[in-house]
Amino acid sequence: MKKVKLFEDFLNEGKFNTVAKVIKAVGRGASEEEIAEFIYSNFKDVTGEDSKDDIESSDRVADIIGSYKFDIEEWLAAWKSRVAKG
Repeated sequence: MKKVKLFEDFLNEGKFNTVAKVIKAVGRGASEEEIAEFIYSNFKDVTGEDSKDDIESSDRVADIIGSYKFDIEEWLAAWKSRVAKG
C-alpha cells in the first residue's frame, strides 16, 4: 500500500502533472500563442511562481515547451507578445 501512495504522490506532483494539465486544457495540437496564453492566464498554477519576469528559468515551462516540441525562440516570441498585451 505504501508504494501505491508514493506513486500517487509522484503523479500528483512535478512535471508529469503540469504537462498533463496543460495538454488536457489546451490539447496536443496547440500553438505557441495558445500555450503562452494558457501559461500567462494560469501562471501561479503552472509554475508555482508569482512573478512572470523570469520565465526562461522555469523548469515546468521548459517541460511544457519540450513536450510540445516548440522551437524555444518562437515560443519566447509568443510569450513576449502575450506579456506585452498585459
